[in-house]
Formats: sequence, C-alpha cells, structure tokens
Amino acid sequence: MKDITNWEMLSKFPKLKIINSMYIWLIIVPLMAKFFAEVGVNQDHKLILKMFEATVILDLKLPFSWVAFYLSSVCFVIANILVLALCPKIFKENDNFGEFKSKGRELGNLVSYVSDSTDPEEKKTSQRKEIIKEVRAYMDEGSSSTEIESMVYLDLCSQLKSQSAGLRTTVFVFYAFGFILLAWVFLENFKYVVTNM
Repeated sequence: MKDITNWEMLSKFPKLKIINSMYIWLIIVPLMAKFFAEVGVNQDHKLILKMFEATVILDLKLPFSWVAFYLSSVCFVIANILVLALCPKIFKENDNFGEFKSKGRELGNLVSYVSDSTDPEEKKTSQRKEIIKEVRAYMDEGSSSTEIESMVYLDLCSQLKSQSAGLRTTVFVFYAFGFILLAWVFLENFKYVVTNM
C-alpha cells in the first residue's frame, strides 16, 4: 500500500481542483452568512426579498452547513500553506523525472534540492557528498548522463519524501478533516434531496 502521507503524495493535493476552489469559500461563506443575518430568514428557512413591487421567495431549507463548509475550506487552506512552506522543492516543482528533464534541469539542480531539505546542515553536506559519490559510481559503470540523473533523482526523492514525519502527519490530518467535513456536507444534502423527492 502506498504511503499517502509522504511529501511526494502530499504535494499533489494543492493541485486538485476541488481543493483550489475552496479558497473562494473562505471569503464567500462569511459574506453570505452576514448577508443572511442582515436580511433575515424566517422560521421556515425562507428568504423573502421585495424588489420593485415584486416578492421573491428563496427556500433555504437544505441542511447546508455553512460552518462545516467554512471549516473544510480553512482545513484545506492551512494544509496547502503547510505544503507550500514545508514540502521539499523537488516535489513541488516536478511530478516525475520526465517533467524534471523537460524543464531543462540537470545534476546541479538535484544537488540544490538537498539544500531545500529540513535536515541539519551537517546532514545536507553529507547528502551532497553522497550524491557526488553516487554520480561517480554510476559514471564508472558507464551509465549515460540521463541514466545517472534519473537514478540520482529517484534516490533523492526516496530520501526526501519521508523527512519530517510529524509535519507530514499534520498536513495529512488537515486534508483529511477538510475532506471529511466536505463529504459530510454533501451527504447531508444528498440525504435531504432523496428523502424529500
């Protein structure tokens, strides 16, 4: 089973359309809540608007929870901020080695990704030396530069994707709560629609 709490997987969440659309709800939900509070909704959950001698009645009876929807968007935004701030650059900038190469990157970029690690400086220096040693070993085997870059890329990803377990777990928990709250809102509304058909 794949570890979905590694940086490689977590870096994909901010790219999901549903999560990106949640930013707008961070603004809209409080504005709509304030609007409904100011305009007033009666006990039947009906909003009565009078415009130019015409009366418009909006039925707001769906069990849509503004609070759950808002908290879901807050969870997604916090998780995205944590990913943007803490996820190693190699995962934020590249989905795979093919994308890394298509952007014209090479070995020097891989060494710079080590600097992005949250490890202590001594360990980063050790990792850089390890990459250089690894490159020399691959060169001695007669590997092409692309093969060497590919192997070093995969090794580096393997090292960086599991760093900072506590931070990764925190990010995952925020995404999980966001999805749970969002699912709850959708299920409540689905149940309401099915039972009132």
